[in-house]
Amino acid sequence: MRIVFWIFLILVGIWEGNFLARASEYQETSPEEEILYLELANIAAGHPQSTCKAPSTVSVISAERIRDMGARTVLDALRLVPGLITGMDIQGIPIVSLRGVYSPGSERILFLLDGIPVNNNLIGGGTLFFTDLSVDKIERIEIIRGPGSVLYGSEAFTGVINIVLKKEFIDQFSYRRGSYDIDEVNFAWDKTFNDFSFWFDFDHRDQNSFSLPIKHDRFDSNPLFVQNVDIPRYRRTSDWLRREEFYTGFSLHNFIFESFYVNHADGLSYNLSGVSSDHSRFARQKFWSALFYEREISSFLWQSVLNFDYTYIDLYADFYPSGTFLVDPETKAEYFFPYGLKWRRKADFYRYRFENKVQFSFRKHHILAGLVFQYDDLDNPKYYENVVPYPCSLPYCFYNIPDLKRISNFDWISPENRFYYSFYLQDEFSFRDVLFLTFGIRYDNYDDIGDNISFRLAAILSLLDNLYLKFLYGEGFRAPSFRELYIRSCPVMPRFGNPNLDPETMSSYEFGIFYNKKNFETSLTFFYQKYKDLISLVPDKYLNFFYENFSDDASTYGLELEIKWFWGPVRNNYFTFSYAYLDHHDIHAFYAVPYNVFFLNLNQYFLPRFSVNYRLSYIDDWNDKVDSYSLSDLIFHYFHPLGELRFGVYNIFDKKYHYPDFTRFYPGNYLRPGRIFELKFVYYF
Repeated sequence: MRIVFWIFLILVGIWEGNFLARASEYQETSPEEEILYLELANIAAGHPQSTCKAPSTVSVISAERIRDMGARTVLDALRLVPGLITGMDIQGIPIVSLRGVYSPGSERILFLLDGIPVNNNLIGGGTLFFTDLSVDKIERIEIIRGPGSVLYGSEAFTGVINIVLKKEFIDQFSYRRGSYDIDEVNFAWDKTFNDFSFWFDFDHRDQNSFSLPIKHDRFDSNPLFVQNVDIPRYRRTSDWLRREEFYTGFSLHNFIFESFYVNHADGLSYNLSGVSSDHSRFARQKFWSALFYEREISSFLWQSVLNFDYTYIDLYADFYPSGTFLVDPETKAEYFFPYGLKWRRKADFYRYRFENKVQFSFRKHHILAGLVFQYDDLDNPKYYENVVPYPCSLPYCFYNIPDLKRISNFDWISPENRFYYSFYLQDEFSFRDVLFLTFGIRYDNYDDIGDNISFRLAAILSLLDNLYLKFLYGEGFRAPSFRELYIRSCPVMPRFGNPNLDPETMSSYEFGIFYNKKNFETSLTFFYQKYKDLISLVPDKYLNFFYENFSDDASTYGLELEIKWFWGPVRNNYFTFSYAYLDHHDIHAFYAVPYNVFFLNLNQYFLPRFSVNYRLSYIDDWNDKVDSYSLSDLIFHYFHPLGELRFGVYNIFDKKYHYPDFTRFYPGNYLRPGRIFELKFVYYF
C-alpha cells in the first residue's frame, strides 16, 4: 500500500504541474529572450553554456532553488540530483555516490570549490568538509553525472560537484533553531569602492547528539568478543557537531582573491571499532585560499589560479571500553584491556597548486588548453595509544596503561608527498548550428604511481528547435589516496596500505535526449560505465585488512529521467521529478546499490510573499542489505523587504531509516534520525 500511495501522489503532482503550467499565462519568447531561461553551467566545457549543449550530463542547482527547498547544507541540496545517493561511514562522514558506485570515502567523486579540486589527499574524497558546508554563501552548485577527468583529472571518476561561492551578498544576519538543539548563526556583508569589492561571510553551527539507540554492535556479533557480554557500555550514537566557517575575498581589476576557513569537530556516530562510545571525536580544520587572474587579449581569454590548501586532522577513538577481553579464534591468544583501548591520530596536509588555461575561438572551433602543477604533502603524523607493546613469544604482548602515550616508533601513516603535472586540450566544433562535436585529451604524470591518458568525445545533434540528442564517451581515472597507499593501523585492528596499487580507470558510454523550452524541460539519459582495477579493503582470516586492486572488471548501467515544469512570471513556481534506475555487475565491487531512486519537488508561491515547498525522495532496497525508505520535507517561507522567515518540517512522517554499514560491525546498520522541526529568521540590513 505504501508504494501505491506514493505512485498516486506522484501522478497527482504531475497532473497538477501540467495543469498549472497550461493554465498560467504563456507568451512566446524570441531566441534572445529564451536564453534567459536556460540553465547555464561552466563545469562541462570550461566556459558558460546551456546544459542541453554541454558535452556532459549536467545538473545545476541555483541559490534560489536551494533556498526554496529549505536546504541547510550542501548535502541537502544534492539530494535532488538524479541518481545521487547519500549515506554515512563509520566516522559519521557523509557518503555521496553517483550511478551506483557507493564507496566509504566518496573518493570517486571530485569536489570543486570555484573550479579548484578540494578532495582531501588522505582519503581521496571531498565530503570531509564540504557536504556540511552552509548554503548561505553558495551562488550555485554544478554537477557532472559521469566522468570529468579530461578537464579535472583524478577523482573526477563517476562525477564532479562544483560549489560556486558568492562574490556579492545581500547584507544580512540569520539565525536557525531546530530539534536536537540545532543552532546556526550566519552573518554576511559586502562593500564596493570603485573597482574594489570586498565580501565576508561567517557561519557558526552547534548541534547536540541525536542519541539514536544502538541495539546491536560488534560485541554482539563478532566471535572475538563472546566473553564481553556483561561489560557495561554506551549504546547510543554520538552525533554532536560544532562548526565555524569564515569566507572572505576581494576583487580588483583582473584579480580575485578568496579565502575560506572551517573549524569542525563532531562525535563519531558509531565509533571506529564497532563498539559504541560517547567519548570518541573527530576534529579537523581547513584553510583554503586562491588567487585568480583573468584577462582577455584580442580573441584569447587567459586564466590563471594559484591555490594553497592546508588541512589538519585530530582523530580520537575510545576504541574498546574498559574490561575488554579478546580471544584470537585462530591462535587462541588472549588479550585483556583493563583500561580499554584508546588511540589518537594527528597529521597535517599541504597542497600547492597552479593552473593556467587559455581559450580562443576561430571559425567554428573553440579551443581550451590548460596546464596544471600540484604538490601534496602529508606531514607530521603522530600516533598515541594507551597500549605499550613489548617483545614476547606470543604474536602480540603489551602493557595496558590508563593514559595515552606517544608511540614514537609507529606512524599510523607514512609521511609522504606527491608531485604531479598535467596537460589537457579540448576542441569544440559546431557545424551549421546543428551538430556540435567535442574532443578532449589529458595527460597526467604522478611521481609515485606513473602516468595516465584520458579521452572524451561528444556529439550533440540539434534535430528541431530545443530538441537535442547527445552521444557521449568519456574516460575517468583515480589515483590511489595516501590512505590506500601508506596507512598502518594499530595492531589490534590492522589495516595496511599498498604502495604498489594501480590507479582506478573507467570508460563511460551515454546516450541522452534533451528538450528545453521556457516552461518545460525534460531529459532521458542511458549510461553504461565499465571499471578496471577498482581499489577495496580485503580482509584475511585474522581480520587484517589490505588495500588491493580488484582483478575482475565491474560495471554499472541504468537510466536517468528528469522532468521540470515552470509557471509564473519568473518561473518561481515549479514541479520537478527525477527517476534513476541503477544496476551493476560484480557485487563485491559495489556493496550497496539501490535499484530505483526518485525525487519530487514542488514549489508554489501564494501572493507575493508566501511560498510552500514539498520534497519527496524514495530510495529502493540496497541489494536487500537495507530496506527501502521514503522521506518527505515541507518548507514554508514568508518574504519581506527587510528579511525572510522559514519554517521547515524534515522527515514529516517520522520515518526511521538506515544507511548501510560497510564494516558489518553494526548488524542493524546505521539508524538515522526521524522528524526534525526548524525555524530560520533572516534580517537584511
